[in-house]
Amino acid sequence: MASKKVFRPALSGSKLNPFPIGAFLLLVLAVCVGLALSAGYIYFTLSRLRTEYLQNRANEIGLAIDAQARGPGRRNNPAFWQSLLDDNFNSFGASLAFVSLVDRTGNVLAGKNARGTTY
Repeated sequence: MASKKVFRPALSGSKLNPFPIGAFLLLVLAVCVGLALSAGYIYFTLSRLRTEYLQNRANEIGLAIDAQARGPGRRNNPAFWQSLLDDNFNSFGASLAFVSLVDRTGNVLAGKNARGTTY
């Protein structure tokens, strides 16, 4: 019997259809790092935006209260401030958790929170 010879290419370490796996993994890694950096940047930007919004909202509420407290004998009267906060707390907005008047030494002179408790 005659033996058939089958042609087989020599595999000398090279593949017939090489796929650049290293370049593909490097590309995937670069995309993942870019997405992580983008997410971190967006998080810190939104955090700063929230802080600025809260500061602006507090300033707006302070100016609104201050405009109503003009006149003689009002600014040095904690009872007046308490009544002013009680009367106007709901008009400040649903997102307001509490409002308080604090003197220079840190003592709370008047205040109210969303549950209706005054202090």
